[in-house]
Amino acid sequence: GTVGDIESMIFLEALRQFQFSVGRENILFVHVSLVPVLGTVGEQKTKPTQHSVKELRALGLSADLIVCRSSELLSESTKQKISLFCHVDASHIISVHDVSNIYHVPLILVKQDIHTILKKRLGLDDMFPTPDLIKWETLAHSLD
Repeated sequence: GTVGDIESMIFLEALRQFQFSVGRENILFVHVSLVPVLGTVGEQKTKPTQHSVKELRALGLSADLIVCRSSELLSESTKQKISLFCHVDASHIISVHDVSNIYHVPLILVKQDIHTILKKRLGLDDMFPTPDLIKWETLAHSLD
């Protein structure tokens, strides 16, 4: 949902309370945000992401990971800017750009080490091996 919509407030409050029930070390908040690309120069606008993160913080929720949807791969300077203004480590800013089919999305996520971030943050280092996506990659490319 959209941060600030009255319809989503009950869910956001439930998440705020849930983090105290299970302990902050047992929950991870992923914020998905649009980073529009404007104009012919392709400037990536971070203000919508900064604003939504600020709104969530005002409600008592702090993102551990920010997944940014955009038409193109986020530039390093855009990641740094989001990191600086949203108080999230730059390595926890994940870029998910437009792809030819949805099966490429897990490949994009693994390439940015999202699995390592999740395992480390939730204390699951020893529980799950690194994903083997060779067959998945073959499937994704076969559907292009």
